[in-house]
Amino acid sequence: MLLLVCVAGWGFGCAGSNATSTPSSRQLKPSDFTESNRTQAQPSGRAAEPATSTEILTVTDPPTGSTTVSTSEQSAAATHRQDDATGAPSTPASVNSGSGGSLVTGGMVGQVNGQPIYSKEVLDPLSEMLTTMGRQQTRDAFRRRLVRPMQDGTRVIPDRLWAIVMNTLILAEAERDMTDQDQFRLRNILKEKKEELLRQALGSVTIANVRTRERTGRGLKEELAEQRKAIIVNRYVHQKLWPKVDVTRRDIERYYLAHPDEFNEPPGRKIRMIRTSSPRNAERIDELLASGEPFVDVATMPLNETNRESGGLHSERASGDRIFGIEPLNEAVLRLAEGEHSPRITVGDKYAWLFVERIHPGSQVTLQDGQQSIKERLQRMEYTQLFNEYRDKLRREGSFTPVEQMTAVMVDVATSLYAVGP
Repeated sequence: MLLLVCVAGWGFGCAGSNATSTPSSRQLKPSDFTESNRTQAQPSGRAAEPATSTEILTVTDPPTGSTTVSTSEQSAAATHRQDDATGAPSTPASVNSGSGGSLVTGGMVGQVNGQPIYSKEVLDPLSEMLTTMGRQQTRDAFRRRLVRPMQDGTRVIPDRLWAIVMNTLILAEAERDMTDQDQFRLRNILKEKKEELLRQALGSVTIANVRTRERTGRGLKEELAEQRKAIIVNRYVHQKLWPKVDVTRRDIERYYLAHPDEFNEPPGRKIRMIRTSSPRNAERIDELLASGEPFVDVATMPLNETNRESGGLHSERASGDRIFGIEPLNEAVLRLAEGEHSPRITVGDKYAWLFVERIHPGSQVTLQDGQQSIKERLQRMEYTQLFNEYRDKLRREGSFTPVEQMTAVMVDVATSLYAVGP
């Protein structure tokens, strides 16, 4: 939901992290072949690096289309929209709150340094997502979903409000810092962006407005205004913090020595397994594999009793000579070449088949080969730390309505507009 916008035209990059997850194998034990443990756990992987906290600066919102709400709410939602031609907030529309009162859906919900925050500024970019949530969930579940962390750690309403607050806190100072040359380059960038959007819309401002709103939840004029803010804010923060980033050769060496697993990877196997406790199913599995049916296809059939959803995947990259805790399985998998599957393996009253989909060769990255990527990673980490300190300072010293207070109001407004369930 939150993303730091980079503009190549300004001649600088932005911090981010590109982490990958590598599932590891799990030692199977004889107990896995008992009736009570027939369902095998999915292989676990290395946790991905957390998203860079610099993402609080500006917002790239989910694509939004035309909002569809219940008949009783359509007039309120329509009034809630802003007039694209003027860029000014429309006349506030009132809807009923859960407490029986009235909420102003187009009105001000707070301020930052004396500048108002309107509810539509918070909700418009989230419109499509909120519409879908409102149709699928009860009102109570909808309200909880707006404020509780999602799988990626973000929160729908609080994070949107924090992004608006932070941008506004920085924007005035950032604009004062701009030179005449910066202003000239900014105008050219925005002119090119507008011309490109109009070219895509065959020169029609009306079509450009519709397409931009479908993609961002904002009209053409609003979207260009948001991009202007993003460019100014990111330029200022980058120029303010990047010169303070200092990664030395010694820092790179220390990181390399402290993380050997990242640069010295042992050989491994991608392994799939089919398992059943039914003699009849075992016969059918033998027939399918003998006829040339792909192993992964058989592994997704109801005949298989383990990890059907992932095609029987046991491990993306199992390494070493003790992959399984059950010796017949371990011996069988070590004899397989890439692309081969084992015959039926009997363990007690259970049956298993193994397939080595891929054999990964080991790899080693020297300090010389890896130093540039290490340097860039350490620079991102240091930049993130500097930004977090800068952000916390702004939060302490800035003048704005408490985000918790604005969140409470926005949850009521969003529920009234979008929650159509009981």
